[in-house]
Amino acid sequence: MIKEAEEALQQAHDQMLNLLCAAGGITLDSLDATVQERILEGNGPDTVIETRARVLYQFCERAVSDIPPETFDRLLHTIVLNEEDIELLTRSEEGWTPLKANTPLTSEDLEELRRHGLAKDNKKLKSVYLAEQLASILYTRGRLMFYKGFEGDKTEYIKYIKLANYVAREVKKETGIRLLHLLITETNGLLYIKLAINGKSDEEKRTDYQYAYRRYKELCESNYQYFEHGILKEDGKTSYHIMRCYKQMMTANIKQLELPEQE
Repeated sequence: MIKEAEEALQQAHDQMLNLLCAAGGITLDSLDATVQERILEGNGPDTVIETRARVLYQFCERAVSDIPPETFDRLLHTIVLNEEDIELLTRSEEGWTPLKANTPLTSEDLEELRRHGLAKDNKKLKSVYLAEQLASILYTRGRLMFYKGFEGDKTEYIKYIKLANYVAREVKKETGIRLLHLLITETNGLLYIKLAINGKSDEEKRTDYQYAYRRYKELCESNYQYFEHGILKEDGKTSYHIMRCYKQMMTANIKQLELPEQE
């Protein structure tokens, strides 16, 4: 089951990278060299992964540049809002008339969501669409390590989650939109890893546990809005998000207590 999922995700990842590299006028084999060239051309202290995320985001923009924004509206007509989505949207905008849950969105539904600031317009959706798909593939591919166990080298899986996070950061920087993946690559990915990965010194573990606790606390108390497919998906107040943060804060504290006392 995991092997089949990994193969499917690798195929999706390869297809996406080939599409983006073609849009960027390069081959997939030259992507690493292109990233290194951008680092040498830049003046800032950007890391390889930050630069790679920036290059890929720019290629995402190019890949959809000739597609009319209205096309992305039609993609949203396949979206179905569940009861938790309806509750979130109603809480965020009291003037919005709730839709019936578990039914595909119509053009009128979408327009009403946008009128109340609960969904992004099609130009904004166009600007983030492919980058969101890329972040989703990377994140899902990285998360496979949680199902395979933590034995052995997990560097490649962690790299996928980090890159997904940096792609989402690039989206935020360039468009102002916080993708849902900006949040979950932390809460269900990078911070989770800090609490789960062994093979570190006690001091390294203590530092990671303390950082994870602080960051989960910040995310639990924040009220940022995160979007999925251009529609508001998380506001920092959903029961799932709050319970996830509190559970992981407790885990971080328990793991600190299990460490030897500092001298």
